[in-house]
Amino acid sequence: IDLVIRAEGYKQFTSALKLQPGEVKSISILLEELPRQKMNTQMMKKADEEFERKNYATAKKLYKREADNGNPAAMYKMGEIYDQGLGEWFADKTRAFRYYRMAADLELPEAIFKVGEFYEHGMGNTAKNEKTALQWYKRGAELNHLPCLVKIGIFYENGIAGLERNQDTALTYYLRSAEKGNAEAQYRAARIFEQKMLAETIQMKRDEYKKQAKHFYEEASRQNWSD
Repeated sequence: IDLVIRAEGYKQFTSALKLQPGEVKSISILLEELPRQKMNTQMMKKADEEFERKNYATAKKLYKREADNGNPAAMYKMGEIYDQGLGEWFADKTRAFRYYRMAADLELPEAIFKVGEFYEHGMGNTAKNEKTALQWYKRGAELNHLPCLVKIGIFYENGIAGLERNQDTALTYYLRSAEKGNAEAQYRAARIFEQKMLAETIQMKRDEYKKQAKHFYEEASRQNWSD
């Protein structure tokens, strides 16, 4: 079995255990404490200001100093700069992944999502591995990261990473994100409700599915979502 232990403020522990049927095993684990680096330092504020002004070279120097001090938000911004090639001649996906992964290991949800994307699409010298991507998305979902919830829904809806297609399971993930305002999740939930409405023969259920589809389409539309 795979053993995963997470605690706020500590680095995730992962290990594989071999147990015989009925076997009970006790283990003692000392979790590694994560750096208690504040994410909203004066240098970080200055870096963000330079980034907003599109002074990417200056912003990168400041983010790099913060990243070297263990600031996961700065690591993520370094990843973003390399990912998009901001202030550079071209994007550097390999360096981008390196910084995203550093921030993800410090439990930054946005970085966890990006690491999942890199594995899903095989970017940055990372071999495409949808099962590994799904593991990262699930890790982000445990932190209630809305785009990660949507990704898991997509995997279930389309049978990705060896999952059996399951529209109802997909819907539960979409709804968790949709109810917190994620426009893509609202649209995808509405589409499933519409499909359920068209397939349903009992009028009462058809009416309920229609109501839910209308509601979520309208919510997504308010945020100008388009597929």
